[in-house]
Amino acid sequence: MSSGVTILSARYGVGTSTVDVKSALSSQTKDGKINLVISPSSLNVDDPAPGQIKTLTVEYSINGGSSNTESIKDGNYLKIDAPPERVASGLQIVKAEYGYQDNFADVTDAIQNYVSNGSISITVSPSTVGIPDPNPSKPKFLKVDATINGATSNYTVADGKKFTLSAPALDTGATVPVRQTVASIYSTVWSATLSLVFHMFWFSTIFLVMDFGQLKFGTGGKWGFAAAAFIMPIVFPVILLPICIFWWRLFSTADVYF
Repeated sequence: MSSGVTILSARYGVGTSTVDVKSALSSQTKDGKINLVISPSSLNVDDPAPGQIKTLTVEYSINGGSSNTESIKDGNYLKIDAPPERVASGLQIVKAEYGYQDNFADVTDAIQNYVSNGSISITVSPSTVGIPDPNPSKPKFLKVDATINGATSNYTVADGKKFTLSAPALDTGATVPVRQTVASIYSTVWSATLSLVFHMFWFSTIFLVMDFGQLKFGTGGKWGFAAAAFIMPIVFPVILLPICIFWWRLFSTADVYF
């Protein structure tokens, strides 16, 4: 499952005069980010309803989660910021305030409590954010600062409107770079080769010292040398035995060679 933003559908126009702009919008998605002013030229389409205010309705998902829908009128910005990450942290509420101009109350804890598995769906109201209506005669708003996969996003939702967003966390650590994979395979093959060479040499030295022990000291020497070579691989047949033979030849006239 991929992280970041995926455009599911997008239509632009008014009433029945709309055109599909999914491909155009997807092409403007770079590193999980979209930031453009809505117009026919920015969407690379002919004006479907000249002289009328048109709306872009886009449905998208973040980190493969539930779909999110936004409707933006001509001249306004569409901003989505959900970059793909190796570990996609999903939706995190950083700060939330509710109220009206120059009179906002902090409701961060209340909004954070509504987030479940990276998704939130609430209808904005004083009761929802857990405070008394600060001024019944004034239009109020919920302002939310959030991060999606570590990137900052800001939302302003009017009283009575729904705030719905889905951006679940996603671990994509299974994706391993090709270079790292090749290096891992090379390391495994190299280790296996060295292990095979070592064991072949080890067993060869055991059989060699067994023959030497049998020739010079009989059956007891055969099995004694075999045990020494098994317990002390490399050390006994390559280092200790040649030293013993050297000193034996130096102080004895007996022939200890094969």
